[in-house]
Amino acid sequence: MTISPSYFRAFLKTFIWSAILITVVSGVIPYLKGEKVRLMDVVGLVILLSSIAGVGAAVMFTPRRILWNENRFGVVPLIGKEREFEWTRLEAWSPFGDGTFSLKFNGEPTIQIGNSGLSVGELAALQAFLREHFAEREAKFSIGARPIVFRKGSTKH
Repeated sequence: MTISPSYFRAFLKTFIWSAILITVVSGVIPYLKGEKVRLMDVVGLVILLSSIAGVGAAVMFTPRRILWNENRFGVVPLIGKEREFEWTRLEAWSPFGDGTFSLKFNGEPTIQIGNSGLSVGELAALQAFLREHFAEREAKFSIGARPIVFRKGSTKH
């Protein structure tokens, strides 16, 4: 299967959630505390920081393509070359995190894919495949970007 995440969706979702958070923290909370809040200061801060967050999510965590089949997983980043792995090298995967979906392959840095660039159906399709084939490697928590799995005995696939 091949999916092509949306850079626009990644930017927009991240921009909106960041804008809400920044508005609450820099505008609403100070206002409720009785502090003077200048609307244009809040708007400027929201536009600047939300734009940076949106571009960051689109560039750093949204690949051009994600490909997988029964034997292999591949990801084509916006910047850099395609990376491809055999599923036998999968150590752990995590459906949660700080807005990212993570896969850890033996001897490689963790691959983080931003949830905001994927549609609900695309993310569900990848997670369904992983749960069907690698349920024992689903992480129960993460340390930083790395999904952690505690396994009993060997993991055969």
